Amino acid sequence: ALKFHRREAVWPRHAQKRATENNLVVSGLIEVNGKRYERGDIFVVPPMLFAKPVFVTDCQIICIKVPSLPKDKILVDK
Repeated sequence: ALKFHRREAVWPRHAQKRATENNLVVSGLIEVNGKRYERGDIFVVPPMLFAKPVFVTDCQIICIKVPSLPKDKILVDK
């Protein structure tokens, strides 16, 4: 999926139960668990690793989850 996120959009801390989430930053700046990623960066979130994204700027991200499991997400906070 190509995802668009607005600067400072609030996302909960979350994890995937079984899927690995592969992300490519198309544009913008995002911080995940204290590490910053910018245009061209790829970051991988393995199953059961809780992530808290912070959108430092407006972002476009390509996200591929393998396997694709629509109800795989665990939300910790809102």
